[in-house]
Amino acid sequence: MKDYVSHQDNEGNTPLHYGCQRGATISCMQLKKLGADDKLTDKNGNTPLAIALKNKHHGTAMMMLQEGADPQCNIYKRVTKEQIKQYEEGISSNKYKWDYSAEKPEDFLVSAFVFVLIQDWKDLAYIMLEVSKLPMFDAIQAGISEEKLHLIWTLLAKHREYKATGVDEERRNLLHLLCIHVSDKSLALDDEDFSGFSFNEETGLLEKEVPNRKKTWLDVAKYLINCGINIKSADSTSSLPIHYAVENNFPSAALLVKLAPSLLNVQDGRGRTPIVRALLNGNVKSSYPISRFLIEDQKAILNVAFRNEKGEATTLINECVLKQDTVLYMGNHDKEVGCLEYILEHGADVDFVAGDADHDCTALMLAIKLNCKWTVGALLKHEPNLDHQDKKGFSYIHACVQTSDYASHEDVEMLKILVKAGAPMNLTNNEGQTPFDMAKQQPSGIMANKLAKYKAVCTQDLMETDKNYEQGFKFTKEDPLKDMTFDYKADHKAEIEDKIEKIVEDYQESSEVDHAAKSNIEGTDIEVYIDPVNNKPYDTTLIKTLVKVNIHGHGQYGINSFYKMQVIHHKAKGLYILFNRWGRVGFFEGQHQQTPFHTAEAATSEFKKIFRFKTANEWSRTDMFEKKAGKYNLLAREKNPERMKRFHKQVLKPFLDKSHLKQPNVEDGLVESRLDEHVYRLMKDITNYSELKAIESFFDKDRTPFGLISTESIQKGKEILTKIREENEIQINIFENQKKQDKYEKLTNLTNEFYSIIPFTNFDIENTGIMKSRELNSWEDRLKQISDVSFAFSVLLAAQHRMQEVNPYDYCLGSLDCRIEHMSAESDEAKLISKYIYREGKSCDAKVTGMFRVACQEDTKNYRTDLKNKRLLFHGTKMAHIMSILKNGLQIAPEGSIRSGSAYGKGIYFSYDFETSNNYAKGKQNKYMFLCEVSLGKSYDKGRNHRGESYPMKKTQSTWVQTQEIPNPDKHVTMPYGASLLLGCMSFFMYIFFSFFLNIREVILCCLSFLFQFPYSFLFCSQWPFVETILQLPKSF
Repeated sequence: MKDYVSHQDNEGNTPLHYGCQRGATISCMQLKKLGADDKLTDKNGNTPLAIALKNKHHGTAMMMLQEGADPQCNIYKRVTKEQIKQYEEGISSNKYKWDYSAEKPEDFLVSAFVFVLIQDWKDLAYIMLEVSKLPMFDAIQAGISEEKLHLIWTLLAKHREYKATGVDEERRNLLHLLCIHVSDKSLALDDEDFSGFSFNEETGLLEKEVPNRKKTWLDVAKYLINCGINIKSADSTSSLPIHYAVENNFPSAALLVKLAPSLLNVQDGRGRTPIVRALLNGNVKSSYPISRFLIEDQKAILNVAFRNEKGEATTLINECVLKQDTVLYMGNHDKEVGCLEYILEHGADVDFVAGDADHDCTALMLAIKLNCKWTVGALLKHEPNLDHQDKKGFSYIHACVQTSDYASHEDVEMLKILVKAGAPMNLTNNEGQTPFDMAKQQPSGIMANKLAKYKAVCTQDLMETDKNYEQGFKFTKEDPLKDMTFDYKADHKAEIEDKIEKIVEDYQESSEVDHAAKSNIEGTDIEVYIDPVNNKPYDTTLIKTLVKVNIHGHGQYGINSFYKMQVIHHKAKGLYILFNRWGRVGFFEGQHQQTPFHTAEAATSEFKKIFRFKTANEWSRTDMFEKKAGKYNLLAREKNPERMKRFHKQVLKPFLDKSHLKQPNVEDGLVESRLDEHVYRLMKDITNYSELKAIESFFDKDRTPFGLISTESIQKGKEILTKIREENEIQINIFENQKKQDKYEKLTNLTNEFYSIIPFTNFDIENTGIMKSRELNSWEDRLKQISDVSFAFSVLLAAQHRMQEVNPYDYCLGSLDCRIEHMSAESDEAKLISKYIYREGKSCDAKVTGMFRVACQEDTKNYRTDLKNKRLLFHGTKMAHIMSILKNGLQIAPEGSIRSGSAYGKGIYFSYDFETSNNYAKGKQNKYMFLCEVSLGKSYDKGRNHRGESYPMKKTQSTWVQTQEIPNPDKHVTMPYGASLLLGCMSFFMYIFFSFFLNIREVILCCLSFLFQFPYSFLFCSQWPFVETILQLPKSF
């Protein structure tokens, strides 16, 4: 029976395990009486008692202990495959996130006794202590880690002979653990009776405690010291109890220093003394009592060098970390100026250096590199040696000109502070360069211009104008497509000729019966009747668009109707049916009528009669069709959207359609690509067939991809919109009725002409009339939209034409005349951009999964270095428009743009805030955003007048809309190619006279042809919903 009730299943569980898991106390008791083994473990190592505790069944655990279960067991919780997968996905999706870290999931292991303390089950805890004879060290360690003061005193009271020996796996004794886990807030260091004890120097022991006084954690520390614990014992990191005490603000620090004064300046494994550990806790105010005690009372040494946490030096902007730190370095931040001044006032040497093998950096030089002006001001008050030069020969002015190896703050205010303080401007570094020499090599010219005004010395001939900056950045790899040529227009034409014309020709020989006719005519043996003489099907679709308006501009109405006719031959019945269907375009199926005839002649005669009545044209001469006023227009067969739906499916297919593949049974069986895997995935994204096909458009999306609304029609539509806009702007006296009538008639004709050229749906569902200004803007966007989507599909068709010789994704990239290169997340450039996205003080949940260098040929060939005030700014856009932007660059009023900024005029809209541009990017899965190099020129700050329509465009080239939060200007940095990056955290800012603020942060660039530059852009692939920006231009453009 014992073996039977102790049987283990595949998971290692016995019936007793399952009973404890369910909390079935009585069943578990019966199993124990039958001899169930409570020492067996499941595959995770859990005994039945551990299972009961893990599932928080207090009563069951109590019974198991009373029945003799061993309390010295552990509770295990293994890491699941799902947890590992989530961790790995988190690392992958956050590789571009600045300073991202994630804790790797590990198996959870805790002793049963600690688990009971966590649950605060005191009764079980005392039973376990009585039953298990748990070692005192383990019991007290568990009590300390869970801060169970009463339990600790109970154990110490019952075991007065305990000598406080033992260490954990990190070689930490109980005093180490007490100082790590406990921060006693009940006592203050500067209280006269903070310790409540007296120290006997002769015996080296603490005197007896005051009777009836409430026990504290400090009393525990004193008791452990009296028990003989070694206060100078070092753990595995060479840290002593005092190091942890000062770090966690535990009052035992003062006690330890009084007992052993030599501990005051003892160093841990990284060279940190207690005062260093006190200041490193990150909260100067909370550590101030400890710091004051160590500095003022105990005179701790402040000129201490120690290794930084990373153990290596980094020179990234705003993250100037040296291999060696000092206490002055730690206070080297504008927020810590008070701490820095306190340290300097109490003996810290302002010129002390850490002795780094690669650097010789003082606190002042570090503050300059971090661009902390307040800190620099505080250090200058203590008269540092301004002639100091580091290991590279850099003076303070050198450091101000080039604050890091890759990018620089180029802050003229910092330069002014140093020059005013007397810092020498003409010292040379190890390469013989003065600060002016270095400034001359910077594309921005900001520091060079300022140094020239200060009459600094330039010893080298290299001038900024001598350098040829062809583009903002340099690619790190060769162009994989450089030896290939692409002519997407010719290939697109060839594909159309090979496929569409053949389909149209075949379709003309056998027209398809209207779907409504199929539903209403009995039988399936029906077909469109074809003229036996000219092989022309009796099948036509007519459309009629008309806008009417009265003389006062009221009572406007519109018509946008279709009229469809077919002669259908019913073979089974020997009848010829004239089928008519009519209604509103895009509004359900309309109405229909079917008239049977016994002969084809009778049916076709009636067909021709109706056609002539509706159009005032002859059916026999449709090739010379002429639109008549007030009559229906003929919709050409090849432009019939119902037909083109079939053509669409037959002509353009996804690249991975098996009919295209060289090896249909092999996944992605395309011609081998030359692109790296990251760029290849990017191209698959932006050329995604379903993403482009699903774009929401006012037009029939089954017609637009093949240019069936031709470029000429689109251009003609734009010209008509221009004429309508001009007519709308003409002002006519209210009493000049004839002129008003002429104006409205002209507008009516222009509107009718536009609607005839550009087919659309739902014309008469709403009150339609002459186009107003807002409608003109909308139609301009729509025309641009259909043009760009047509371009994308043209490239896809061209790639499809050459799929057997060139990988289609390679072809698409080659046709865009741009270069794209994936950026490593470890590069300085990527790290700075990551800091820009995930700026301090700004929440951003987006996960950037890809970052690419992009150079658009159209912009690169026009790149100019004479344009100033360059910024790197965000511009979000829809997935379906990426190809057009890569081909042609950003253009005015991008397709489908949300007009949120019309108050600021026409131009291109950017933002320095990632989340603002998020609101414009669209896409089904991945979303994309550009970071563009923008030349703002002289910028007009809208300030408190940002709601107004007018702004001085003649004197400025861009408009800046100020908001309630702006990036800290001290943290703006300039990239090596002259564009600045706004890295500072968001800080509150307000004009005195502002009455309200916008909720967005945008920059409006005007006059695109002259000032806007982004020959280089970064393209972000992200798993988050973004947005697209707007372009607006002044009237004079």
